[in-house]
Parts: sequence; C-alpha cells; structure tokens
Amino acid sequence: MDSHRSAELRRQIAEARRCRQCGSTYAQEHVYVLGCREALWAIALKCSACGAQAILFLNEPPPYTHELTPAEEQTFFNMPPIGRRDLYTIQSALNAVEDDISSLWQ
Repeated sequence: MDSHRSAELRRQIAEARRCRQCGSTYAQEHVYVLGCREALWAIALKCSACGAQAILFLNEPPPYTHELTPAEEQTFFNMPPIGRRDLYTIQSALNAVEDDISSLWQ
C-alpha cells in the first residue's frame, strides 16, 4: 500500500465527506485506510462528534472536487443503516476471494 497515496486519500476524504448522522466533517485522524488491493480501497470512518461509523469501498477515485449532490445525499440518507449481518456478509465475501477483488462486481 502506497503510504503517500494513503495519506492523500485520508486528507481528501476528511475534507469532502460529512457524517450522515450529524453532518460533521470527519477528522483526518478518524479516517482509517483498512487496505488496498489493485485499485480498490477499503476505508473506515468514525465521526468524532457523534461516534457514528462508516465503511467506504473506493475504486481508485479521482480527487474529490465536490460534495454530494442533494439527490445523492437524499438517496444515501434514505438507505437503512449497515448492521452486523451486512458486515458479516461483506467479510465472508472478501474472505472467499482468492484472486482480484474486483471479481466480486463482475
């Protein structure tokens, strides 16, 4: 994992993303790069204001240049929260992959 790219990605996410629960920005020290395989990044976020947690899967994104549109924000806001079962399903799927993780989306 490229430590320079990891640090840059953490900075970009901290500047661009807001907590879905309370609307606060994320502190850079609460943006955790969990790993990278090929161009797919797994990132965990923790809101320092309310403690809400989130996981992002990013496919080598271009640099962030804008916030979500109101329509995108509403779409994500209306989604149910991620539960333990969802995390278990993701973990099981990732553990079962023996080759390129992008094969999960093909």
